[in-house]
Amino acid sequence: PLALAYYLLDHPDLLPDLFGVPLFYGASFYAWLFLIVVLGLACGGNIVTRFLATKPLVFLGGTSYSVYILQKPVHVMYQHYVADHLNLGVNGDFYVYCAMLMALSCFVYTVIEKRGRQFIFWLDKTAMRVQASRRSSTSSSTAD
Repeated sequence: PLALAYYLLDHPDLLPDLFGVPLFYGASFYAWLFLIVVLGLACGGNIVTRFLATKPLVFLGGTSYSVYILQKPVHVMYQHYVADHLNLGVNGDFYVYCAMLMALSCFVYTVIEKRGRQFIFWLDKTAMRVQASRRSSTSSSTAD
């Protein structure tokens, strides 16, 4: 599947010649190629899949929502409080901003997201136990 996706991208005239109609290589076409890539990665135990399943990359994937949410606030704070004082230039500012964003995102993921998820699961289990105990007490009182 990965080789097929690469081949289709490398030979853009193949599909229009096959179907006899011009195909648009916009977002909808690339979505199908992305599906082929995802299926290829999901079905195979190849080196790419093993590499993507390493603990650092799984952790990095877990932080992606924090990166998404925090990128604008961190950028504003960086521009306001840090950039003018360091005078690093465009490239230096970018690298320091990325380092700050990743450090804060890792912290938020570890301290807030993971613990919040554990707390929500605990609440769900507790609520299910309470409901089960209410059902059993209701059924035992009606049986009397």
